[in-house]
Amino acid sequence: MLRIELRELSRGPVRTDGTIAPGDRVFGDLPGILEGPLTVDGVLTATVDGNYVWRAALRGVYVG
Repeated sequence: MLRIELRELSRGPVRTDGTIAPGDRVFGDLPGILEGPLTVDGVLTATVDGNYVWRAALRGVYVG
């Protein structure tokens, strides 16, 4: 699971790079399985109106 401290956003955008293991519960009850790790390359940014924008590329094999 990828985690960040939201207070880090006060200094600007935060990189959200990492991997998600096949057994991670991030996919909840979606049918199918993740075959191997899922690679995440992203950036989380706070907006001026208090919202968040996450732009990311996900790479892996998900069989549903």
